[in-house]
Amino acid sequence: MISNISHDLRTPLTSVKGYQQLLQKSDLDKEQLHNLQIAQKSTDDLGNLIEHFFEYSYLITSNIKPNLEKINISNLIVECVLSYIGVLEEKNININMEESPPIYVLGDKDMLIRIVDNLLNNCAKHSLGDIDIKIDYDKIPDSKNAKIIFTNPISPNNDINIEKLFHRFYTADSTRNKSTGLGLSIVEFLVKQLNGDVGACLDKNAMLLSIYFEIPLFK
Repeated sequence: MISNISHDLRTPLTSVKGYQQLLQKSDLDKEQLHNLQIAQKSTDDLGNLIEHFFEYSYLITSNIKPNLEKINISNLIVECVLSYIGVLEEKNININMEESPPIYVLGDKDMLIRIVDNLLNNCAKHSLGDIDIKIDYDKIPDSKNAKIIFTNPISPNNDINIEKLFHRFYTADSTRNKSTGLGLSIVEFLVKQLNGDVGACLDKNAMLLSIYFEIPLFK
């Protein structure tokens, strides 16, 4: 049923995007072109929401079991950043990431890639500047988790509720045009499948939002 609904939503959306592309090729004045670009952005946002809806629904109903293995989380994050570099350059956003020694975790590679990609996408969508990525872990022998932190500057007008940030369809924007819920809900679901945890903190003085996930170190 979910698959059919997703297909039924994609079909008219594809048609709308096709007509928008035709309009873009026509002789539009400045105001008309501006309005078309707004419509195209909303259409793209709707397409992303449909994809996230389908993925989230599939994940929570399919009972997927993670394939746990030893993974160099430092290398995996760098690879994800490199694959996302085009999107970041379009938005004039740089990634600041401290060099760290190889840090190995016990996780599922595909799930971890999806987690990092979703967090990068969330940062790129809402950040007002460069993104900091930090891998934090205790060097003591009984340390259990690696903590990966994504930090980005946000607008002073955002009224973010940290407690609801990972809830489905949550938005801190009263105009409801910057919903983050499904992407971060997927992150939370996948991290918990890997016996980890997620969280966030807000520095109101510096207007910095940090979203992190913890995952067990490989022993």
